[in-house]
Amino acid sequence: MSTIYRISSICLLSVLVLGVIFIAAPAGSVFAQSPIVDTPPPPAGNPADEDGGAFRQAALEKLYKRAVANHERQSKMIEQADNIGNRIAEMIARAKENGKDTTALETALAEFNESLGEARLKFDQTDRIIQQHPGFDR
Repeated sequence: MSTIYRISSICLLSVLVLGVIFIAAPAGSVFAQSPIVDTPPPPAGNPADEDGGAFRQAALEKLYKRAVANHERQSKMIEQADNIGNRIAEMIARAKENGKDTTALETALAEFNESLGEARLKFDQTDRIIQQHPGFDR
């Protein structure tokens, strides 16, 4: 058994060494590019301005739609977080009625509600900005 083990170990080791050699060996020659560039530089004007700004307008419209979609998604997330906070407050109240020590949970819930309040303030600011913009399809 030890002879078979020794032979298989030597074969495996030699295969691994050959594999490392083939991986480390370069596969072909590498040539450096000449320092002279034959392609002319791009034109001085902005290509977005050539079509009367339609490209820029389309890009802004796409970004605006994405921002509105993100805002709606954030609205749902804030609503879900508010519901979760209320459910946790109810659970803490039940635990307190059962005589459990809930001071750590109450502290964590207070920090959660504070963070949620800050997020809601930022959300309201972005809501006012989005509401001020007439949009692109109005």
